[in-house]
Amino acid sequence: MDHEMNALIRLDAWLERGEGGSVPLDLLRQRGLEVADPSTLNDAALPPKLWEILEAMSESGLYLWGTDHMSDRELYELLESRILRAETFLDPDDPWTGETFDLIGGGSEADQRIFLTYYADDEERQRWQTEFGESLPSREPRPFDRDRFLPTMERRLAILAKS
Repeated sequence: MDHEMNALIRLDAWLERGEGGSVPLDLLRQRGLEVADPSTLNDAALPPKLWEILEAMSESGLYLWGTDHMSDRELYELLESRILRAETFLDPDDPWTGETFDLIGGGSEADQRIFLTYYADDEERQRWQTEFGESLPSREPRPFDRDRFLPTMERRLAILAKS
């Protein structure tokens, strides 16, 4: 059976029966990456470790978006405590298979406030106000500039195409 058919069968088992998922933290550790407890990393050691993890995540097909409102430490703590421990469907051998965690796309009130404060453009903010009639939070610049540098599936595919 070819790899694509096998991946579809595994995906179906994951979606229908919750079987065949993977825990990203386990995948990263199997590939030799240590994910240290955030409390053990000082402010100088944390950013390089964070980027090492983000790159390794992308090699497994796991991507992030909506991180510019979080410090490196906040993001690392979220990765280590929740995202990397959540079972999902990943197929590291298939570059066309991936999962993107939108850190502000959960639909909660907090996510909506963060989106409206840091990410929404004028048109989106106006549409929100018109649709919901609620007051908008003040717009603020994103405190961090990370999202545009995050690994993406498109970049992963481009790198693979070159090799």
